Amino acid sequence: QYWHPYIDGDSFTIEIEDGLWTLDGVPQAYQPMEPGLMKVTIVGDYSNESPVSFKMRAIRENYGIYRGMRVVRGNISMGETKVIPVEIRPGVSMATFDLLWQYNWRNFPTSDIDLLIFDPDSNLVSLDGATQNSPERAVIENPVPGTWTVIIDGYEMYVKDNFTLMLKLE
Repeated sequence: QYWHPYIDGDSFTIEIEDGLWTLDGVPQAYQPMEPGLMKVTIVGDYSNESPVSFKMRAIRENYGIYRGMRVVRGNISMGETKVIPVEIRPGVSMATFDLLWQYNWRNFPTSDIDLLIFDPDSNLVSLDGATQNSPERAVIENPVPGTWTVIIDGYEMYVKDNFTLMLKLE
């Protein structure tokens, strides 16, 4: 986030919440809040010779557990791929897939396990769960009814890890 005090005023607010993350009102990603450290960097302009001060407040309001049903729980090793069929019934307006695992950002070494979502016609419809996030999340709006395929990929791991795939249908 860039802040220009002469244009933007003498203060600004950045909000990061469960769900849709935005930057200047433009949607960036749909992600859950993640465990671990938050890094905030305040840097003055290269020509700034005056002191810079700021106040920061971080508030965590939602301590809730992932909602939805557990689809599968298992273990996975580096390079291993799990193929999981998931049934989506008619009338579902949103399907939220959450992939959680033990060696997430709270632990070291950290695993990178990815989540890929394919529709009933075997079209790849979401790579949103193939990031370095922990947990991984993919949200499908207005999914067509049928048998979807979820690929869980042990992308980069140092030890065998335990995972859980959650699904919330709305």
